[in-house]
Amino acid sequence: MDSSMQNGFTLLELLFSLVIVSIGMSLSFVGYQRLISEFELKRSYALFQHQTRVARQEALNSGVTMVYCALDSNLNQCTSDFNSGFDLFVDHNNNGAHEPSEPIIWITSELPTQIRIHSNLIAFRFLANGYLATAGRIDLCGEGLDKNYALVLSRSASSRLELSDDCSF
Repeated sequence: MDSSMQNGFTLLELLFSLVIVSIGMSLSFVGYQRLISEFELKRSYALFQHQTRVARQEALNSGVTMVYCALDSNLNQCTSDFNSGFDLFVDHNNNGAHEPSEPIIWITSELPTQIRIHSNLIAFRFLANGYLATAGRIDLCGEGLDKNYALVLSRSASSRLELSDDCSF
């Protein structure tokens, strides 16, 4: 009876298997990162769309102007940095700036770092009749993605989705 028969793997076979597994994992990691970026982009778009609808509804219900923008750290001036979060506040005096006496309806925290946001307006002003003072556009771009989105808002505050090719900001 020959007892020299081996059970298991040789060291070379084990190393070869580990190399194949590590290559497969590294390839799947790249795809996973892209999947996460696509998910965050879609989530950010849905969040902006939802928040603009809520802002319009708040203006209609309360009968006052609402401003939807990214407030600076002192919570008094609108900035163009929507990546740091965005806020909705009542604008009783229609000056587009937040005064201490004007209530803030909500503050949204910072968006994911792989999403870049650009808007053609610093602030979206929803008038008491539910209309926007000026039509606007919010471009959302994901890091390393081919397909990016734009939320286009008409003066009647209806929104539509467009594919954005302007991610040069």
